[in-house]
Amino acid sequence: MDWLDVIAYREELARLKQQEYESQMLG
Repeated sequence: MDWLDVIAYREELARLKQQEYESQMLG
């Protein structure tokens, strides 16, 4: 696995977490 792949994966994971958090806040 490339380090660019790792970075992209982490960014995607963070983005999904952010979406989940926002949807919970909005109810």
